[in-house]
Amino acid sequence: MAAYGAGDQVAGQAGTWNLPNFPGELFFLSPRDTPLLTLIGGMTGGRSLRTTQFTWQDTLHRAPADQVIAEGAAATFSTQKRAERKNVVQIFHYGIEITYSKQAAIDLIGTSLAGSPSAVAGVTAAAWGGQSQPVADEMSFQTRIKIEQAALDVEWAFLNNTFANPNDGSARQTQGIIGHITTVANSAVGLVTVVTGAGMRNVVNKLVQDVYINGGQLVNPVLMVNPVDVVYVSNDFQQNNGNIAPRSETRFGVKVMTIVTNFAEIGIVINRHLAAGTALLLDLSLLSPAFMPIPGKGHFFVEPIAKLGSYDRVQLYGEIGLQLGPEGQHGKATGIGS
Repeated sequence: MAAYGAGDQVAGQAGTWNLPNFPGELFFLSPRDTPLLTLIGGMTGGRSLRTTQFTWQDTLHRAPADQVIAEGAAATFSTQKRAERKNVVQIFHYGIEITYSKQAAIDLIGTSLAGSPSAVAGVTAAAWGGQSQPVADEMSFQTRIKIEQAALDVEWAFLNNTFANPNDGSARQTQGIIGHITTVANSAVGLVTVVTGAGMRNVVNKLVQDVYINGGQLVNPVLMVNPVDVVYVSNDFQQNNGNIAPRSETRFGVKVMTIVTNFAEIGIVINRHLAAGTALLLDLSLLSPAFMPIPGKGHFFVEPIAKLGSYDRVQLYGEIGLQLGPEGQHGKATGIGS
C-alpha cells in the first residue's frame, strides 16, 4: 500500500479503510491565508444579490477647457453618458460523505488493511504513549477543512479567473482582478534585477504614477506581491534612501507594511496565491465580494443531503463573485525579474 502523502484527498466516500486516524499533534501543512478576500470583506461581508449577474457603472468628465461665451449667448446643451460594467457570481460547491463506522471509530489507529501506514486495527490511542487522537468529530473536522478550502478557491478565482456567463447551463466564472486590469498594465521585463531587486522601486513608482494620471483616487491603495517579489520591493526601497515607513499594521489579520510614494502611502501585502513576476496596485475601496443568498439557507452554507446507506452526507454551497470597480483605477506590472 502506498504511503499517505501530504494533501492527499479521499475521493468519494470516507471510511475506516481509507481515512485512518493517527495519534499525536496534528499540523496543517497548507497555508490558509487569503489576503485579498480577507481585506475586502471575507466570506461574510460584501454585497448581497438576487441575481447571478450584477452590475455597476461609471462615468467621467470631459477634459477641462476654457469657456469663451459671449454675453446673451444660448447655452450649449450636452449630457454625459454612463457605462455599465458587470460580473457574475460563481458556484462553489463541495461534498463530504463519511460512513457511520468511521465517525464512531475514534480510537481506531491506522486501518484494518495489511501494511497500513500506522498500526493494525484494534490498537487504541491510549497505547501510543498517552498521545491522543485529536480528531474526535470527523464530520466537523472535514467541514472545517472544506470551508477553509472554499476561501482558498475564492481567493484564487478573485485573482485569476476569466469571465464566463454562458446561456447553456455550463459553469459561470467570475472575472478575476488580474484579467480585469487592461489600461494600466505595465511591463517590467528587464527592469528588475533578480536577487538585489534593483529597479523595483522605479517599477512601483511608475505604476502608482500611471494609475494616478489615469484618474485613480488611491483611497485605500495596496501593492499586492508574491513572496519572491516583496523582497525586491523592500530591498530596493531601503537601498534608495528609505521611503519605507517605519511601521506596519494588521488589518483583519493581514499584515500590511507601508511605503511612501509621491502620490500616496501604499500598503504592501504579501499574497502567496499571486504568481511571481506580477504586482497588483489595488484600491481596496473599489473591491467587494458579492454573494447570492439561497432563500432559507444563506450565502454560504452547510446542509445534510439525502442518503441511501449507513453514512452521513453534507454539501457546502455558495455563489460568490467579485465587484471589481473601475479597472483604470487599479494597475498591474508583469514580467518582474525576467
